[in-house]
Parts: sequence; C-alpha cells; structure tokens
Amino acid sequence: MTLSTTRSALPMGTPTIHEGRAYRMEPPPGGAREELRQLLIDAGLSILDDPDTPLELRKVAELAGKSRTAPYLVFGKESEGGGVLGLRMAVAAEGARMMAERLGEAERSSADPLVAFQRVARAFLGFVTEHPRLFRLMFGPEIGVSGPLPARELADHREFQNLSRERLASERIIQRVIARCQALRIAPPGDTTRYTMIAWASMVGAAFLLLDEVLEAAGVRTEVDDAANLVTESVLGLDPQPLGEVTHTFLQAQAKSEPAPPAPVAYMSADDTELSERPAAGEPPAASDVERAPRPAGAPAHDEAPGRPLGR
Repeated sequence: MTLSTTRSALPMGTPTIHEGRAYRMEPPPGGAREELRQLLIDAGLSILDDPDTPLELRKVAELAGKSRTAPYLVFGKESEGGGVLGLRMAVAAEGARMMAERLGEAERSSADPLVAFQRVARAFLGFVTEHPRLFRLMFGPEIGVSGPLPARELADHREFQNLSRERLASERIIQRVIARCQALRIAPPGDTTRYTMIAWASMVGAAFLLLDEVLEAAGVRTEVDDAANLVTESVLGLDPQPLGEVTHTFLQAQAKSEPAPPAPVAYMSADDTELSERPAAGEPPAASDVERAPRPAGAPAHDEAPGRPLGR
C-alpha cells in the first residue's frame, strides 16, 4: 500500500505505520492550508449549484482534485466539529459573504433610501433563487442541529464564527438602509434594530415562499420583484411599485399639460418714454406703467390720467 493510499483512508491525527515508522497526519502550513480550504469551499459551492449532487466530503475532494483526507486536514476531525460539519459551515460562510457583497452593491446603487431598500430586498431574493441549495444551507437546519457539538461548543467553532460574522454583515446593510429611511421619515420612527429584525424575517420568509415546491406544484408562482415589493410594504408600510407608477404618471401628465410660457407684453410708462416687459405672474405692474394700446392718430399722450390703461 502506498503512502497516499494509506492516508486517504484515515482522518487527520490518526497514527499509521508506513515502512516500519509511525507518523501522524498534520494539516498543511498556513498559506497552503488557506489555499486548500478555498479550493474545497469552491468545490462545495459548485456542488450546491447542482440539485442532484450531495454535499459530501468525498465528492468535494474529488471535484477539488485532492485526496479524500484533504477536508480533514483543513476542517479537522468529525468528533471536534470538523469533517462534513466544518465543510458545511465554511461553505455557508462563503455564501453569506457573497450575499453581503451583493446587498452592499444594491445599497450603494441609489441615494433614495426607499429605492435602495427595495433593491436590497430584490438582491437578497435574487441571490436565493440563483442559489437555492446554498441558501437552505445558510439558513436551514443542516448546521445548527447536526454534528456532535453542543450549542456552546458550536458557537466557539471557527467556521461557525465566520458564518455568524458574514451574516451579520448583511444585517448591518439592511439596518443602514432602514436608518436612512427613518431619517427622511419614509419609515416609522423607533428602534432601528427592531425594524431590521422585521426586515430580516420578512426577507427570509419571502425567500422560503419563493422556493416552496408545494406552492409551485399548485401553480402559485411569485416573481422576485413582487416578493421584494411585499417585503418593502411589510417593513416600511407602503408598496413602492404602485407609488412609483403613480409618481411617474403624474410627472408625465404634468409635463404634457403644462402650458407654454406666455410671450412678454410691452408696458409703456405714462409719459410714453419707458418700455418694460410684463411683470412675473402675480406681480402687479409698477404704478407708473400702463399697458400700451393703439390710440387715434393725433391724440395727445396724456389724454387719460397716469396709471389708467389707455384705450379703456
């Protein structure tokens, strides 16, 4: 049996005998370990994009072009929360990082906080429909209730902490957008953290509805944009889609019905020496200005009192 074959059948830390010598499998050094870790995570993400391939250590190692022991070298032993549980948490953390990156782009895409919130909701739900298995891993029970670790030890696990940190980044993006809405009185005043949790719950709930196979089988299908509008309405108390349509229609109608500006009308002073344009709307003419009107030939310029329209 070769050395590589012997190692491929054993988890990290298992003493083995090769050519009369005992050795212990050790994880690769820092840089190499991180490179291997990322290769395995990328392989896990690729597997999750395939609806039929299970997320297993053997499949991940094969896709990454590594031995079956490679995941143990990176994530540790099953009994210590490593193995497949460590892999799942690492893949979920990478998915949460990708989601936070997309939400951040949506947040920065508009100075209007209402538009920004709707785009953040749309980005969240769009990510879910593009990566349904990854979303279920990030928010489902495969991590929290599986594996040998109790809750306290799970919370201290490195990969679990990475996942928590990346998910928190998405929550903070939502919190910032809600704070912007509150500053402009688009959102009700109050505890921003509370509204953030309402938004988070609304987005996650809408996501599971989008992925609900029972509803899909029954012919009930919700589009991402419609779901994003529902989330916005539930959190901010209004539906931006009808509001946007009304605003657009109003502006179009206003542009079509607005009359052309009137041509300026000449005014002549009472002594027939100064000429001026009509004052702005609502502004009365100066006391010394009267509207010039045709007058009979030879008629004196002072045939009427100053300040009184000529020819009337």
